Order: sequence, then structure tokens, then C-alpha cells
Amino acid sequence: MPPEVRYFILADQVSASQNNLQRINIQGLVTYIRAKGAPFPLVHPLFHILLLLTNGSGSGDLSARIVYDPTTFVVFRTSVQRIRFSGPLDEVMSGFFRVQNCSFPNPGLYFVECLFDGTVIARQPLTVTR
Repeated sequence: MPPEVRYFILADQVSASQNNLQRINIQGLVTYIRAKGAPFPLVHPLFHILLLLTNGSGSGDLSARIVYDPTTFVVFRTSVQRIRFSGPLDEVMSGFFRVQNCSFPNPGLYFVECLFDGTVIARQPLTVTR
């Protein structure tokens, strides 16, 4: 059974606090990307995906991808992270991905999807506009 997604956040910057590694700092929540006159395909330099999971057991492969909604074409795929749940069920595990130089072929609706062992466990819209 896949873990439960507690938080799934797209942001410009994500970092752990130097004083408390359990405290996560998030800057610049990303809900859409504006091209600001740039041509398509639009290459966006960088944003981050933060995923906090709970109610997991054992281990599994965590990854993320970005899908163009009208065609279901995958425009970006992260590397796979192996995570292991070894504590109590309420333990929170995190996954963190850098989305660097993602090329969006057209303006429109995209979905950022997080996968656990190949199954989509979270999905969030991301709009790319002119």
C-alpha cells in the first residue's frame, strides 16, 4: 500500500532550517509559470518539488514527472529516490526534487505527478501562460 501524501508543494526554493532539520523553509509558492514574452517552447530554469509522506511501511521508489494535459506527454522526469519507512506509521518522510531547465512545449495546463513504485500518489496542476 502506498504512503499517504501529507504535503505536496511546488516552490522556487526549499531548504531545511540550520537549527532544526525537521523545519522546512519554503519560498515562492509556484502555481503557474508566466512566459513574459519568451517564445515556446519555454525553458524554465528551476523550481522545486517537496513531498511529505506518512503512513508508509517498508521501502519504495519515489519520483516525479510533469505531464502536458492535452496530450499526456511527459515533459520532465526526475531521477528515482529510494525511501525507507522504518519508524512508526505517523513518521513523516520527505522527498525533494529539483526541476531544472524543464522545457514546456506550449502554454496550457500541465500536471506535476509524484509516483511511488510507479503509481501516481499525488497530482497537482501547473499552468504555463504567455
